[in-house]
Amino acid sequence: KDVGRKYLTVTWSFDGSRSTELGVSDVRVVCANTMACHDLDKQSIIKIKTTSNAENRLRLAAEHWAMAQDSSAELKIKAERMLAIPDGKQMLRRICDEVLGYKQDVDASKRANSIAERKRDELYTLYHAKTNSEAVGDNGWAVYNTVTEYFDWFADVKGKDKELTRLRNQFDGAHNNIKQTVADFILQDA
Repeated sequence: KDVGRKYLTVTWSFDGSRSTELGVSDVRVVCANTMACHDLDKQSIIKIKTTSNAENRLRLAAEHWAMAQDSSAELKIKAERMLAIPDGKQMLRRICDEVLGYKQDVDASKRANSIAERKRDELYTLYHAKTNSEAVGDNGWAVYNTVTEYFDWFADVKGKDKELTRLRNQFDGAHNNIKQTVADFILQDA
């Protein structure tokens, strides 16, 4: 029941002070705040000035929208493959050990082992949340959702304004590589 969608926004100004702009993002715009988030998250932007080339630019926008829909369909296929992978708890254990490096190490300091254990505990707690494995089952998708939620909302961040840093990390893709690595790791068992 966890649905991800791509959204296309079209913005313009009534007074002509701004070009017509089309943008594709994962953010659904419902107010000025989400519009600002959408602007930060835009994965492709097309600006169209009212010129003789406007029709070609609109055609290009339609092609971009079609590509975004293809990407969304691809994600759905991957999600369905992850849902079919049983024993998510075991998969999460392997990811903690083999991908994230959150395993106990006899050669590591007591502090390093304590930090690794805390991170594992946080991931296991997220995994068992009502919105996660309780909602979708003990499978690969619940593991991927756990890791994504952890890095987007719970992983340690540096700086004075931690919430702003988390928000920036989501929009600049700071954790996209690790999330992709985890997705690939899960899908290798699909």
